[in-house]
Amino acid sequence: MSLSALMVALSHLTGNVYFSFGSDSGLHYNQHKYVTVGYSSALTSLLDQQIEIGAWAVSKEQERSAGYVAYQTGLKTKGSLYASALSGVALITNTDARLSSVFQFKHTVGVGVRDYRNVEIGVDYSHISNAGLSLPNAGRDLVQLRMSVPFN
Repeated sequence: MSLSALMVALSHLTGNVYFSFGSDSGLHYNQHKYVTVGYSSALTSLLDQQIEIGAWAVSKEQERSAGYVAYQTGLKTKGSLYASALSGVALITNTDARLSSVFQFKHTVGVGVRDYRNVEIGVDYSHISNAGLSLPNAGRDLVQLRMSVPFN
């Protein structure tokens, strides 16, 4: 594919690019740090989709830092206040004592505000686990601050 063909394809994308960061949601965890970047777009008036890449850094010996890629779909309300509930699949780069397989499921709920330019600021809670397909399966729970800006 030539660069000009890629630019034409990208010019038809409409959605938001987002960045988020955060840490484990539980006090019993070691406060691992997370960062993600992604792209979200509307499928219908209520259905959204998003693809993201992310990473976490850990400090416990039996757990490993890792990266991931995820695709999720779900509901997202419109208006100046929004709520979202998304589910999908993820692939991670390293397994450890909490995530024992490369294939994972990711579920996210979020709330936030949206301004007239479609800029969003919100809070997301996500759970990543393999749904018991292999053990151990403690999963990871994370809370993230999220900022999203329109693309195109």
